[in-house]
Amino acid sequence: MASLSVGVTAMTWGLSFALLEPYYLSLKRKQLVEISREIGDLPASVSALYGKFAALERSTTVHISVVARDGPVIYDSNSPADRARGENGPAMNPDRGRIPPFAPIMRPGMAYAGNRRPLPPREFGLDAEKSAGVKVLESGKNWTMFETMDTRLGVNLLFLSRKESSGVSLVLSFPLAQAAENARSAILFLSISCVFALIVSAFLSYVLAKSATKPFGELVQLSRSIASLDFSRRFVSRRDDEVAALGSEMNELADNLQQALSELELTNARLREDVEREKRIDAMRREFISSVSHELKTPIALILGYAEGIQEGVPNDLESRNAYLAVIIDEAKKMDEQVRDLLDLSQIESGVIPLALEDFDLRDIVTETLSSFGRTIESRGIKPVLSLGPAAVRGDKRMLRRAFVNYFSNAISHIDEHQTLEISVATRSDRDLGEVAELSIFNSGPRIPKKSLELIWNSYYKIDPARKREFGGTGLGLAIVRGIISRHRGQCSVENVKARGDSPAGVRFSFLVPQLGPPR
Repeated sequence: MASLSVGVTAMTWGLSFALLEPYYLSLKRKQLVEISREIGDLPASVSALYGKFAALERSTTVHISVVARDGPVIYDSNSPADRARGENGPAMNPDRGRIPPFAPIMRPGMAYAGNRRPLPPREFGLDAEKSAGVKVLESGKNWTMFETMDTRLGVNLLFLSRKESSGVSLVLSFPLAQAAENARSAILFLSISCVFALIVSAFLSYVLAKSATKPFGELVQLSRSIASLDFSRRFVSRRDDEVAALGSEMNELADNLQQALSELELTNARLREDVEREKRIDAMRREFISSVSHELKTPIALILGYAEGIQEGVPNDLESRNAYLAVIIDEAKKMDEQVRDLLDLSQIESGVIPLALEDFDLRDIVTETLSSFGRTIESRGIKPVLSLGPAAVRGDKRMLRRAFVNYFSNAISHIDEHQTLEISVATRSDRDLGEVAELSIFNSGPRIPKKSLELIWNSYYKIDPARKREFGGTGLGLAIVRGIISRHRGQCSVENVKARGDSPAGVRFSFLVPQLGPPR
């Protein structure tokens, strides 16, 4: 756009430089012809001449002269004498037979002092076509337009000489130097205007180009962001054209790609979770099979060994035989307990056994459990510390009692010499579960390693495999607790408690259940 402006400006300046002066001269030639026509027939009095010529002289730069038949200048637009004459001047017709009192006021080749305006020589008023040094430009019925040099002033003049029927000539003149000067002034003004126009055009071109290309730059940045999977950038435009429409389409494309990518990432995340879950389930399955095999392997070996001993007659008296049979029966009971626990855990986690919901107070299962284990805790010198507040809940009482029994059995199995056992029941508000009933049991004893706090809920997980048979149990107790509490849409937890003052260190197990029962 800037180069086009420069080209147009240069062409305009060149044409003006080459054609402006000829065009200006052409206008002056037409002006001389128009003035001649406007003057028409010469009036009879000087005052009439002065009135008509004065108006033309004020509006043009044309010099007006009237030349008699025999050459004297009888009127000149620059003659003070002619301007001073009033209405009493004689007629201009030379055929009256007398010399006018004002003629001749100048002779050919003369000029007024202080005003060196050109006057036509005698022959110009008579026969310009035959005068030497005269270049005839055009002519009409009774007029001739020519160009010549005024040797006194050293300038070229443009003349129009018109002969009247009375023999008087009307001579209109114009200095060609003035036309050239006007043309140069116009060219200078035009040159300055062109330079200014070029500067303005360059500035406007820069502003418009920047305004026009800015949206395309933004579209390029948007496309690069989309290519790099960055969909945060958007095209913003106040325009209402094809560029804005393209930007809107690219924004929509970015939105669609972002949505599609988000859905793909969500699907991939779910797929990864499914894969990880399958891996965990498969690992748990293998671990479970290995644990079950290991747990059943010991009692089966014992049963098999003692049965073979009886068969081979190793016990040779009744007392020894009864001892062998007692071991076999005890190991069989353990196997039966393990199988039952496995079946219960499977049914609890799968939801095969429906919850028998009823309204009861959570304190009841504590008192019932303490009553059942009364002799055990008494024989071990354990004195539970109870903090039981009212806690009405709706749930499966039998299952929740079993969860607490598993906690209780685990606690008395790992209690240390401090013999501290604390049981509490309370209600409170939970951010996730709402109004809940909380049951917790604390026993003094060894703390659980931090890495095992989340793993002890898995089936057959062993913190210390060497001590497991020492404490009895099937290794499924905490897994069953987690299954029961999950069925009630509650939460179970474990934490290590530090020693404080007279209170020994130990472990606290808890579970929360919604007071209104699991949602249906």
